[in-house]
Amino acid sequence: MKGRRAAALFSAALLALCLALFAACGAEEENGIVYTLREDGASYAVTDCGGGAERAEIAAVRDGLPVTRIAEYAFFSCGELTDVSIPDSVTSIGFSAFASCGSLRSIAVPDSVTSMGNMVFYGCGALTEASFGKGVTEVGSRMFHSCGSLAAVHLAGDVTAIGDSAFEGCAALAGIALPASVTRVGYRSFYGCAALTGLTLPSSLEYIGDSAFEDCGALTEIAVPDAAVRIGAAAFKNCAALTDIVLGSGVERIGEAAFENTALERVFYKGTEEEWNAIDVGDGNAPLLSAERYCFRADEPAKTADGTAYIGKYWRYVGGVPAVWEITA
Repeated sequence: MKGRRAAALFSAALLALCLALFAACGAEEENGIVYTLREDGASYAVTDCGGGAERAEIAAVRDGLPVTRIAEYAFFSCGELTDVSIPDSVTSIGFSAFASCGSLRSIAVPDSVTSMGNMVFYGCGALTEASFGKGVTEVGSRMFHSCGSLAAVHLAGDVTAIGDSAFEGCAALAGIALPASVTRVGYRSFYGCAALTGLTLPSSLEYIGDSAFEDCGALTEIAVPDAAVRIGAAAFKNCAALTDIVLGSGVERIGEAAFENTALERVFYKGTEEEWNAIDVGDGNAPLLSAERYCFRADEPAKTADGTAYIGKYWRYVGGVPAVWEITA
């Protein structure tokens, strides 16, 4: 009897101690969301979730102070979570904040967020739609890795970089509009995006990383802008449906196997034959080198003496679409 009473007293004391420590750390829970006072004492961060809630509506203010951050792992593996509302008081979202939330269906990041860690939505298998506000400047590494149901992504503002493996394994992603500010597409950024067909690379793009679009089996055409200097190794490897490519005049290096196992038929090059010959083309690019190649010419090329053909192979834009210069009867 005394033993049971002592055990009960010990448990009560332990609970009281835990609650005291919880309060001392400035942590408070409301509707399954834990808010913790940040070190500056001037704002709160979301640090944990109850685990069983289906909807999380994050408060903008706690005890008169703004909620400015969603911390690392705050909602990690909250398996029942389907919807999250992020207020415009939040300015940063930490590493893996929503990773492995297997039931999360959509997410909208407000304009107020200017900093996001890597792997924020990693493995959110039910996620179908995501939108980023104007404050986000980089889609971090493995941001949406293994989000197999992701079909729509809306990027706004001044995004300059798509991080390594950012959309790797997003098998349902059929199209994405990259903002005009993007200069870099990283390693394996869109690797294995099997449904990807609609993709326009912005004129600002300077760098295409290794394996950036590898195994994008539905991709049929692509236009690499003049600003692009490097196309990484295996960048378009195993894009088995890729038949046409517009290649900007600024390209200096095409990595090994960049176009291996593609169905390239035509290369519309925006430079001259001399500039083409100066490009450093790595091994394993037989489809690129064996395809019909045309150099850009806006005005009509010279004809043969009998006027039945043009001298050389050239192309121009007709209605915004590449067209080969051909003499027709």
